[in-house]
Amino acid sequence: MTLRTNFETAVIALRTAFKSALDDPDFDDNKLAEVWRHFLGMQAIWKSLPEDTDTIQFDSNLNISYDDVVKGLGDGYVAAGPVNIYGSEGKDVITF
Repeated sequence: MTLRTNFETAVIALRTAFKSALDDPDFDDNKLAEVWRHFLGMQAIWKSLPEDTDTIQFDSNLNISYDDVVKGLGDGYVAAGPVNIYGSEGKDVITF
């Protein structure tokens, strides 16, 4: 996971916690305000982080390639080549 993804996970968790606390009539208002401030702070940090550059791309045949992550390794495939999702379930094959 990347830094931005980790912060996004934290923002989602804080949002969920805030909504739960908001719906709980017994949750202390001061603590609710504190959760809200934490959520806003984490969200601001998350939004300020650069976009993730590690992406998995699918082509029209649903072949998976790891684009531009490992530069200088030939055609861009990290393993033996493209992985076709259709018809390959349960077949791990290594050839030399």
